[in-house]
Amino acid sequence: MVTASRREDPNEPTDIVIHRSRIAAAPDLELVKASFKTYLEQPWKEYARMVVLKSEIDGVIEAEGWHEWNRLFATETLYYEEYRNTHGGHLCGTAWPPYLGGL
Repeated sequence: MVTASRREDPNEPTDIVIHRSRIAAAPDLELVKASFKTYLEQPWKEYARMVVLKSEIDGVIEAEGWHEWNRLFATETLYYEEYRNTHGGHLCGTAWPPYLGGL
């Protein structure tokens, strides 16, 4: 998991934003990265918010992008979005749809 976010209140002005970054396995994990499933985000509590934009995402991240904490926990209140990221030097669309929950 790259992040696990939460907010106490839906009006809380906090988000996780990953912008112009590189998301990849550490060099010492490169040979075994296929043995583990890795996701960009999972909600830790309600009102989770996370956006990844204009970043390079290595093949270490699962195609779904995000993972539920406990089946339907907090899915009505979360917001996840991916925008103009690249994979292997090529511009990629969102492999997973923006999840807007109840927002």
